[in-house]
Amino acid sequence: MKTVINDQRPELLMDYPSVVEVPVQWSDQDAFGHVNNAKYLTWFETSRIVYVKQCGMGHFMDNSKIGPILASATCNYRQQVAFPNDVLVGTRVSRVGRRSFTMEHRILSRAADGVVADGQSIIVMFDYEKQESVYVPEELRNAFDTFEGSSAESTSKDDEA
Repeated sequence: MKTVINDQRPELLMDYPSVVEVPVQWSDQDAFGHVNNAKYLTWFETSRIVYVKQCGMGHFMDNSKIGPILASATCNYRQQVAFPNDVLVGTRVSRVGRRSFTMEHRILSRAADGVVADGQSIIVMFDYEKQESVYVPEELRNAFDTFEGSSAESTSKDDEA
């Protein structure tokens, strides 16, 4: 796995501030000879972790008992992926609410030269000691804004999550 720098990104990922390249493994395939559907969610997870580190918030849970917890993940499968191949996974924050934020993901295949999947993850800020959701810290909001170039939409209404 490696991160992809701006001048090496395909046009379809230029709006995603974080892009990671992941090699498809032989073991990622199922009995039908294509990558199993669950693997796409693992790629989303990998891209979320890389995003958080790249925006400078990788230390966040080290300093408090507050951190992210996945509330929802969706994936739209567009094309099959098979070995050998490399996929590029782009991630961006599209919405920041009071207690949660939404990350959008887009997966491109090097072999197919196009979008093979897209989806989103809804992340809730969570106090692991108290076992309850908390407000998205201002420090995290600022890190998103800086990393995204202030393109994340902020909302003022209370989230359901």
